[in-house]
Amino acid sequence: MSEGNQNPYGISEYSRGMPSNPRFELYIDGAGEYRWRLVATNEEIIATRGEGYVSKQGAKRGIASVKRAVPNAEVRDES
Repeated sequence: MSEGNQNPYGISEYSRGMPSNPRFELYIDGAGEYRWRLVATNEEIIATRGEGYVSKQGAKRGIASVKRAVPNAEVRDES
């Protein structure tokens, strides 16, 4: 597995092979807005942004915010 460069937002660019860690993917939707999704190592999408961002920079800030919040997130059982 080869991992490419990381930008200041911590988003890895994988050049080939299966990623060894979950990853954020940044993309443009059909309406031309920027979105992100969190993809698990088994390639399943496990989180997305419900709304698009007007700018790529805004989407990257959203990813950074999620990355900061996740280690401290509580698990709330509402079953």
